[in-house]
Amino acid sequence: MVSAETASGRHACSRSKGTHDTRPPPAFGTAVTSGTFSVGGHSWRIQYFPCGYTGKENAGWLCFGLHLVVLPEPAAAADGGIVKATFSLSLLDKDGAPLPSPYRRRVSSLLDFSSTHNEWQFKQFIRSKDLDSLCLKADCFRIRCDVTVVLETRDKSSVLASGVGGDVTFEVGKETFVAHKNVLAARSPVFMAELFRSMMEEKAAAARVRILRIHARAFKAMLHFIYTDLLPEIDEDDKIPMVQHLLVAADRYDIQRMKLIGENKLCISVNASVAVTTLVLAVAVASRRRALIC
Repeated sequence: MVSAETASGRHACSRSKGTHDTRPPPAFGTAVTSGTFSVGGHSWRIQYFPCGYTGKENAGWLCFGLHLVVLPEPAAAADGGIVKATFSLSLLDKDGAPLPSPYRRRVSSLLDFSSTHNEWQFKQFIRSKDLDSLCLKADCFRIRCDVTVVLETRDKSSVLASGVGGDVTFEVGKETFVAHKNVLAARSPVFMAELFRSMMEEKAAAARVRILRIHARAFKAMLHFIYTDLLPEIDEDDKIPMVQHLLVAADRYDIQRMKLIGENKLCISVNASVAVTTLVLAVAVASRRRALIC
């Protein structure tokens, strides 16, 4: 398990797309930035690449990212000068609410920012032509960045694998998984309700719990995420069906961050061949966001 203290914050800004600007456009791969904002004792800026990122594969796409402005001396001396953080970027409507389309919000994995690599980007955030219809007025759009910085991390990933101290066993298909109720309850309100309804029921729940209608591999991956805040590696050939199963599990146990990461993976991978199963999944878990991508 990764037991971590975190700090979160957000920053929103308005920016001109630049189509009505009489000044020469910046070069490809050149960013304009927001004002500086602080999260977790570090200074950050939102990046916007009006002409896109470098590379032919990024032609026609607008790029957005997050830049670590200053790495304080105490942080530079600790953890090899690495700041661990996740971030999401959301285009906003005129009322400041995130736009609904999945292509207009991206969520990162846990990333390492350092003095030698102090920025990360979504190089294909949205197509330039698609942003035109989203501009609020006078060629402007609004974007918000949500940042979560890991302040302290203690690696306990072996706890799940070893089962030491486990007080609940799950039976999923023909497989069994030993876990820790306190850890599960801290990450999922559904587990909290199911495992700690009352002291009397708690004793009964401590033995074995039968899980139905969830694939064993998806349940195992969900446990991995609960303990590490990371999804396990998924084979490319199995990516879409596995992510679909993970979304079912995340929705059932109300693990919002896992759901966001899974939705993002599915949104950038979906195509016509899986549109039908994606729509069925969207209906099953009542997710308007996933339904919109079909």
